[in-house]
Amino acid sequence: MNNPKTEEIVKALRECKYCNDEICEACPSGAAYGLGCREELGLIAADRLEVLEAELTALKARQRWIPVTERLPDIYEKDPGWSTTVLFMTSKGHVHSGYRNIGRAQKSFYDDDWTPPYWLDESEDLSFEEEEVTHWMPLPVPPKEEK
Repeated sequence: MNNPKTEEIVKALRECKYCNDEICEACPSGAAYGLGCREELGLIAADRLEVLEAELTALKARQRWIPVTERLPDIYEKDPGWSTTVLFMTSKGHVHSGYRNIGRAQKSFYDDDWTPPYWLDESEDLSFEEEEVTHWMPLPVPPKEEK
């Protein structure tokens, strides 16, 4: 069983559940560890669980609402006055897609003072004061093209 799919592991566990301490003829584990069916499959399943747990932890971290008091979005490399595009939530619970202006990037239109940081909804051209935004999260990864 060289890097088996989860379905293959489950099928093998069910087929070999009554095997003794030797590798049976039907066992797809291939004696990778030199043990009996159940032990082989147990170790293979444990390896797969570790991989899946790491993937799940990474996904949860990526899809978590991050309090603005914890940290702010990354700066957009091509325009350092703005953050990368994110989802952000206001204190009223409304969710928007947009950017955070870090405040140092431009002077106010009305005077020479620096503009304070604010958030901008890219689709509705709405801006929100810094205090109105409570949480943010990165945008989800776009789907991959199927070939």
